Amino acid sequence: MNKIKHAMDTTLSTLQITGAQTSEIISKAKGEHVVKKKLSISLAFALAIVLLAAAAIAASLLWEDYARRVKSIEVSEGYYKEWPIGEKLDLVRTLVGMGYIEKDEQTSRLLDGLLDNEEAHRTADDILKRLTNRDVGDISLVEITEALWGPYDTWTQEKKIWWQKNIYSMGVYAIPWDHPILAEPGADAILESEAVNRAKLANVEAFELGEGYFDVDTAIITEYYTMQGTPGVFLWYVQLTKTEGDGSTLVYDACIDGKTGEITTDKIRGVDTPANLRARREYVPGPALTAFTEALDELREVYDNPPYFFEDWPLEGKAEASRRMNRLAAAVEAAGDSEYVGAMWMAIASFTYGLPGEGDLTQDEARRLADEAILSRYNISADVLALYNSVDVYFDITNPDAPLWKFFYGIRNVELPKEQQPIMYKVEMLSRTGEIIKAEEIIRGAGPLHIDVEYTKKIY
Repeated sequence: MNKIKHAMDTTLSTLQITGAQTSEIISKAKGEHVVKKKLSISLAFALAIVLLAAAAIAASLLWEDYARRVKSIEVSEGYYKEWPIGEKLDLVRTLVGMGYIEKDEQTSRLLDGLLDNEEAHRTADDILKRLTNRDVGDISLVEITEALWGPYDTWTQEKKIWWQKNIYSMGVYAIPWDHPILAEPGADAILESEAVNRAKLANVEAFELGEGYFDVDTAIITEYYTMQGTPGVFLWYVQLTKTEGDGSTLVYDACIDGKTGEITTDKIRGVDTPANLRARREYVPGPALTAFTEALDELREVYDNPPYFFEDWPLEGKAEASRRMNRLAAAVEAAGDSEYVGAMWMAIASFTYGLPGEGDLTQDEARRLADEAILSRYNISADVLALYNSVDVYFDITNPDAPLWKFFYGIRNVELPKEQQPIMYKVEMLSRTGEIIKAEEIIRGAGPLHIDVEYTKKIY
């Protein structure tokens, strides 16, 4: 039956049949109309059954069956706005057949081919805008699916797993190595209801909320998952969104070991235990952390205007940061307060930055060699490389006997060609000889969702 269904889906997907046409076919089969070459009763009924079955299949077709096709179109053509009219018509026709869009006069004129190309585009766009309540430029498979299934957070675990396996992993959006991998709870997993109760209890105890705090006006989201980097370790993630009496909302969450039921942390996802979160809120900074924060504030006064991020600071600013902050960061780490500084600044402070001098390649000379290294090692053209408009530069003197030029290529507010994966590049070279000691490409999004020191060091 699946083979038959697939064949009819692919070969009869454009077939439309009205009630009158069905009646006509059946009438002819009964011999009620004189025709030059009358169909046999059996053949006519077979044809009627096929036509009716095609209509029935269109109505019963699951969105999951069609969504994969939509995703493949997005990979090749882009979001909905860029689609050719034939693909737009097929989408509208499918959604009408599924019952998600009512076939009114507007959709009938569109699907019956009564509109010219420009008007057909405009009409199809209007129909999708009404369905998704989005501007046409913002419509993608995500917006269409949420219009049919509701917001992602409300999907069942089964639907989320299907989406991750069949949609999220398609094209260049391969699931990063450390990304949460959704799974069905196994026989040895604690029940979802138990995970929710443990999350409630942990937050009630940590924040002294009072018994029964989550019994009313609480929205609950749960996911059961593992990480590619930690196979065999499954976690329940529970998010509790509480509506207060004044209409405001507060969000509490927790991660629970899927097998032991213990409250735990997920550093990659950025979820700490409620008890740790409460302790951090009440933390009183020591003198080392205070000195570090004051020094950082002073540097930002100078170098965050207009740049905001450290990677955008000039070489002089990065050198000044090393001179003032490296010693302070070491004191913070010795005091055990590094988590209050943040992984990014601790990673930055693990390097020493300076300025090029006599005997070093100039920044322009080093950049030219870095460009050449990327062009010679990776499948990228000079025109595409020129689109990487965010190139962060560092002069690393951590080893004073072998200073390095470092370049990190990224993009900001630029659309890459469809065939170019969203990749970033990093090149390191000896500043005195230009010898390339490292060149690598990094898939955007393949790093931890929660910034940690070791991953951040890869960037800086």
